[in-house]
Amino acid sequence: MQNTLPTPDSDRLILTVNRRLARTLIQQMDQEQLAAGATVWPTPRIMPLATWLEQCWEHLLDQRETDPGRARNHAPTLLTPWQERLLWESIITASPEGERLLRVDEAAKNAQKAWNLLQEWQVTPTEADLYDHEDAQAFYAWSTRFATLCRQRGWLDRASLIAYLLPHLAHHDPAAETGGPVDPSCGASPRTPTRGFAPGSHQGDDPPGPAILPKQILLAGFQPPIPPNLGALWATLTQAGIQIEEWTLSRPAGRAVRVGHPSTEAELVAAAHWSRAILTQTPEQKIGIIIPTLENLLPQVVAIFSRTFYPGTNPTTLDPRSKLFNISLGARLTETPLVRDALLLLGLGKGNLALIQYTRLLHSPFWQGGQTEWSARSLLDSRLRHKGFLQIQTSQLRREAARGDTEAPPCPILAATLATFATFLADSDQKDNRATIEHAEIGPDSASPTATSPLAPARPSVWIERFSRWLTVLGWPGERGLTSGEYQNVVAWREGLALFATLDKMAGRLSLTDALALLERLLAERPFQPEADDAPIQIMGMLEAVGETCTHLWITGLAEDAWPPPLAPNPFLPIALQRHHGMPHAAFAQEAAYHQALFQTFLQSAEEIVCSYPLWNDDQPLRPTPMIAHLPEQRASEPPMEPLPDYHQMLFEAAECATLLDDCGPPYPTQDAPPVSTAVLKAQAVCPFQAFARFRLGATARPEPDIGLDASQRGQIVHGALTQLWQHLGAEQTDIKTVATTDNPLVQMAVQETLEKATRQWPEPLHPFFRQLEDARLTRLLHTFLQLEQGRDVAFTVVGQEMERTLTLGALTVRVRLDRIDRLPDGSLVVLDYKTGQTRTADWFGDRPADPQLPLYLLAWAQSVDERVAALAFCQVRAGECRFNGLADQEGLLPRVEHFQKQAPEMADWQEMIGSWRAVLTNLGEQFIRGEARVDPLPQSCLYCDLTPLCRYPEQGPIPTEEEQLA
Repeated sequence: MQNTLPTPDSDRLILTVNRRLARTLIQQMDQEQLAAGATVWPTPRIMPLATWLEQCWEHLLDQRETDPGRARNHAPTLLTPWQERLLWESIITASPEGERLLRVDEAAKNAQKAWNLLQEWQVTPTEADLYDHEDAQAFYAWSTRFATLCRQRGWLDRASLIAYLLPHLAHHDPAAETGGPVDPSCGASPRTPTRGFAPGSHQGDDPPGPAILPKQILLAGFQPPIPPNLGALWATLTQAGIQIEEWTLSRPAGRAVRVGHPSTEAELVAAAHWSRAILTQTPEQKIGIIIPTLENLLPQVVAIFSRTFYPGTNPTTLDPRSKLFNISLGARLTETPLVRDALLLLGLGKGNLALIQYTRLLHSPFWQGGQTEWSARSLLDSRLRHKGFLQIQTSQLRREAARGDTEAPPCPILAATLATFATFLADSDQKDNRATIEHAEIGPDSASPTATSPLAPARPSVWIERFSRWLTVLGWPGERGLTSGEYQNVVAWREGLALFATLDKMAGRLSLTDALALLERLLAERPFQPEADDAPIQIMGMLEAVGETCTHLWITGLAEDAWPPPLAPNPFLPIALQRHHGMPHAAFAQEAAYHQALFQTFLQSAEEIVCSYPLWNDDQPLRPTPMIAHLPEQRASEPPMEPLPDYHQMLFEAAECATLLDDCGPPYPTQDAPPVSTAVLKAQAVCPFQAFARFRLGATARPEPDIGLDASQRGQIVHGALTQLWQHLGAEQTDIKTVATTDNPLVQMAVQETLEKATRQWPEPLHPFFRQLEDARLTRLLHTFLQLEQGRDVAFTVVGQEMERTLTLGALTVRVRLDRIDRLPDGSLVVLDYKTGQTRTADWFGDRPADPQLPLYLLAWAQSVDERVAALAFCQVRAGECRFNGLADQEGLLPRVEHFQKQAPEMADWQEMIGSWRAVLTNLGEQFIRGEARVDPLPQSCLYCDLTPLCRYPEQGPIPTEEEQLA
């Protein structure tokens, strides 16, 4: 135990338990040297244990390189963790047990951890240990195969590295000059562990060799229990004459209190406000926040601390070098926009894109034209969604980008970039030396694509060369300059590619799909945290906080059920075996002792300490862990944990509010304006703001394609099929009473003609499988509809379909398209409209009729033709519910269509009702012309409106029911 940091010394080595502690100690030593007035000092030898072991390994290989008697290729190849992972996956996949696994990758990860435990604890399971444990038996077979392959192929796994280095480290001459060669004949005899998987052992393969070692090694952050292989390492180094000491800063325990908060979120908010209050008073303080479940709470932690320290600011726009807080755990590399979009761009090589993929790419700034064409590409995305593309070929995306239409301009840069990329992929003559070698490996009998093609199966090292060229062609990482964080993101991407290139021997030749999947898996396990200056607030997980010192410390999550954390034994090793050998996370008593010691270490790492816990988890009350029961309790409302005012609340309270009722826009320009659709008056009746936003501002929600046709598309297809059917029936002058309602060739003809046209319009939703389903559905509906028509008591003749008319309502001209007009024997007419949804005649009446479509049709026909309309109705065509729904001036004209006075008893006659409709609809048209845009929805209309993000009406409170609004 020491009170100060050791002075930098080339003869002294400090080994830390992790990289974070090594970086922290180096920074602290540098600060002490600067405070002491030093201008030059030796670089302190501080590094994680894993890094030092790798240096010893590299030094051993370098010695063999210079020794003619020791060929370097006699030494085993040290595998990377991902090379080991792929080896485990291949072994498990080829095993009988692997066929029954849903997630081979997860099984391989746990098997690799189990193997590492056995090597660290120097345990060799016996048959008795594996009795009646199916998972352990499977693991034993896998691990035996793993050890055999490593021995046969000259591979060395990381967990066995210490055992391999022990005999070489034992031959260290403490009298030799530090940094120079050591006489291998001096020192103790080789010492090897007594237990472990014998098939994986490489001990004794080569004569022992020297290693460069210091005179003294200090161990920082290593907490018991110490694995036996580390104990053997320390003992070997001690026998070799190296002084080994545990080193920690000796300081008295700080002043600690405990405090309960209503929830985990309240804990985090209080910790953020507490740390901000401390920095406000004394900016030179160093504050630590320990969150044991940081990985699970990471998004919540980022949001709370960003809102507290940078209110009203997007956290992604901040320079990481100037942040007041630093989080030890970074996001996955694949979750960063730059890398995520790079993987999407590489996916263009597969030839097709799914909905979410092409939407992200069209909105990405990280490739050619991403900034210049951002607006046009957004409109292209909307157009593709309108057409129902759940997937799109890259060649089709190129054509759509070049084409454009009246609502979405073309995207020439996008089209040119995709064309260049397609040409690059198609040019099989573009070769390099690596592609030639790959062709020789695959051979002339390889399947298409050819070996020289950029899409031919290849090893990971070849794929990264291709990927780099592809991204260059596509213009990644974009047109604008990169921020500091984005530049570091690019560096992390390149490091990930370099790691991917090391998987040649394990992965073999991969297809493009498999290569991208493996690369994405590899990058997903690499956390990315932009480098930053030493922030005054360090937010850490439990293990990252080991060895850290600060002035103030807050430890969260100290509830009884969370600290110590629940046991997590390895699933591939019997629990009894793990407990017998003292492996971690398997025995409660051992875990409790470990976390008790860890907690005591935390209490000695700061002057002021707050230990908090949540009082509730949903509806379950919680108690503090017994480890903090002796600490004095502090009320959550006492300073310094009093919450700071919310930024938005501060702005609201500081503002001088003025009310402005702005519910009227500029007038609609009626002069030389084209006629509006009937949907304008319907929207004006339902909600004036909806009419203004949709038809004056052009506001609309982004369409969301789904599998198959949506309700609107199905309605249009039914409408088209009925129109085609009556065209055929009318052309043959067929009496509807004589038409067979089963196996009618005219029905099938109408269905096929309609689907042919719809397929050209919506090729994606009408895939052959869905078209077959739609064929059967339409045929059933049309047969049912013919039965409905045959049930009419009054004879009729169809005199018109799809008839366009215009209607003048004051200064507004409305364009209508009448689905169908029937003539009755007395010469009167029936106006019909096809509907596949629910209909109500009650929606035709009132000052604001919710569905004025058929009244508009009647007025438009009466204005253009001097003929009496005796009835108007919807032809409701739905599965199981085909019927007429409307009004007539006498009973019996249509089945189930009532006399109009049953719906509107206040109307004296048919003409009065028509006049009332004209007055109401003229008034709605005048409101639209005046620009009236008040937010005044009809009951329940907000439930199906896509414009609520604009009007924000639902934010005023729960939407009232129809009865409440009418009352």
